[in-house]
Amino acid sequence: MTASTLAYSQSRPVSGEGAMTSGTCTWPASALEATKIYCGFQPAKIRLFLNDTTSGTTLVILEWFKGMPAGSYLKTVCSASTQLVYSATGGPTVLSDATGHGFTIPAALGVATMITYWEAWR
Repeated sequence: MTASTLAYSQSRPVSGEGAMTSGTCTWPASALEATKIYCGFQPAKIRLFLNDTTSGTTLVILEWFKGMPAGSYLKTVCSASTQLVYSATGGPTVLSDATGHGFTIPAALGVATMITYWEAWR
């Protein structure tokens, strides 16, 4: 059981095909745990927006696309003066059909009390 709180900003997909859904994940102040997001399908694209308030106002965008290894992602770091893009590991993983339709956000990506905004695309 995860200690994170999920809030779906869209309970219905954007299009009739159910191409996209989004929501938020609020990390607890205590021990961080991996968070499972159940979006109703296995995503072909996952995008996470992290506003890391512990380091000022740095915005971090993580993106995983179908075909990339599980847990890998492209990371874009945006601050007032720079924008960096690089590849990393330890990111989101798609859940198998047996465990539900959605993905997992690892605890290592969370910061206590930080809100993570997420998008999942079919």
